Amino acid sequence: MSAMTLEPTQSTANNTQNNREILRQLEQEQALVEASCYGVSGAMASGVGFILPWLTLGSLPALHVLLNRLKKLGQLIRVVTAIVNAFETEGVEIFPRLEAPGYQPIDLFIRFPDKEFLLISIRSFSSSTIVYNEKLEALQIRRRGRKGLYIWRPDPLTELSEQEQVLRKTRRDLFGGSSRDSRRPLGKVLVMSEGTNVDEHSAHLYRSVETQKWLTVKKRGTTTVVKEDQITAFIRTYLIEQKANKA
Repeated sequence: MSAMTLEPTQSTANNTQNNREILRQLEQEQALVEASCYGVSGAMASGVGFILPWLTLGSLPALHVLLNRLKKLGQLIRVVTAIVNAFETEGVEIFPRLEAPGYQPIDLFIRFPDKEFLLISIRSFSSSTIVYNEKLEALQIRRRGRKGLYIWRPDPLTELSEQEQVLRKTRRDLFGGSSRDSRRPLGKVLVMSEGTNVDEHSAHLYRSVETQKWLTVKKRGTTTVVKEDQITAFIRTYLIEQKANKA
């Protein structure tokens, strides 16, 4: 009996250690990229050949590339930190920036011991509101201070679905290893970050669990659209749904 009770505890402890190490590595990378941004800015302003030991004028990356990378790292760190803090006692495992050949890297894949899985994409359009157009079956962007709506291209809903298919084919190990495991349900989540808002929609586009409701888009599967500060609440409702489905 003692072995049965100790095993999940040890597994949870190992997952927590791995998660914290991943988070530490992301934070270290963030600090390095931030220093590189300062170096590039300084080099551009002064014309000095090198500002930091690892930077030379001929090898300086474009500042906008570094800033985009820094932005993505900040988003990942905030979301990963929230998930780890909320679910580490439940044995959550995090896998950031998984490769998806032919597509953009997957921002975040998470799994729980009972084989619940979520695929998360973190995106942002500062000072904008996201709207789902049912007729066009497309997400649109309403920018503050501008008239009209703009279709979000490339379509993040399609991208998430295609990333899911690649992951199921190339990383069966993440789902458990067997072909049956690779067909298990997976929740796809589009997280709006950096102050990007989600508009109000018709009631039938929401799914409700207990007191929570979530914008749910059915296009090449089902994707839930949430704001960054809602991610842990959504994961909790998703786990409740999955548990009820297994009952």
